[in-house]
Parts: sequence; C-alpha cells; structure tokens
Amino acid sequence: YEYVFRNSPVPMMVVYPIFTPQKVIDDGWIVLLNETGRMVFDIHDRVANRRLRELKAFQCPELWVELAQAFSRPEPESNIQAPVLGEDYTTLLVRLKHLALLRFQPKTLHAPTMI
Repeated sequence: YEYVFRNSPVPMMVVYPIFTPQKVIDDGWIVLLNETGRMVFDIHDRVANRRLRELKAFQCPELWVELAQAFSRPEPESNIQAPVLGEDYTTLLVRLKHLALLRFQPKTLHAPTMI
C-alpha cells in the first residue's frame, strides 16, 4: 500500500486534524505526502511539523467551512467543493479514525486509479 500511495499519479496527503475546543477542525499536521503531492504543493524537504494552513492552497476560509462540515457528517468520505488546487482538481476527504486522507483528483486524468 505504501508503494501505491507514494507513486500514485494523484496528489494525496494524510493529515492529523487539529480541532478547536468546540470540536471544529481548525488546522492539521501533515503526516504523509506522496511524491505527486510534493510536486503539486512544492514541498521538497521533510513534512515534519508542517501544518495545512502553511500551504497557500489551504488559506481559503470557505475551504475550512467545508472541511468542518465534512468532519461532522456521519459518512467517512466527503467531496469538497472548494477548489483547493483550482478548478482542474476535485478534492475528496476520507476520515481514517484519528487521521484524514485528502485526495486531489485531476479532472483531466481519465485512466482509472487504484487509490
């Protein structure tokens, strides 16, 4: 699974959410970032101690409203409508117990992917 994650043509990251005292997502620590994600987000060093809000793509207030709604839904998967990486990508949030996967599917990628 690690090989598939790291070498996927789809940018992905695993984050550890940070919540407010009212249990609303406020930020997140980046735990893993695949190679495609590193290129898209221009991160070429370690991701240790890096937070989502440090990335230009995550500085949109509408995005955080949507992420808060996605975390409050009972379904583990939610499509995020805010254009994190622009209109050329769709964003999927998948809750994984204490972590979350963010998957940024390019709309032009027609070949089916495993992840």
